[in-house]
Amino acid sequence: GLLAGINAARLVQGEEPVVLPPVTAMGSMANYITATNAKNFQPMNANFGLFAPLEKKIKKKAERNEAYAARALETIRNFVNI
Repeated sequence: GLLAGINAARLVQGEEPVVLPPVTAMGSMANYITATNAKNFQPMNANFGLFAPLEKKIKKKAERNEAYAARALETIRNFVNI
């Protein structure tokens, strides 16, 4: 909803839409709902399974989730500063 509202306002102003990186929660959700085949679409909440894969495999779930979160925070901080 938030991203849709922001992009609707940007469209009215003649600006390009904001596309959040798929390594963030909102970006991965936006990617999921726009890139999934409509015939097989299954609604779901945000989860790390939707995020772009990590470069390095991490076996322990807690450490893997922490790595996803750290990467997302770093990415969104860089994205906002652009």
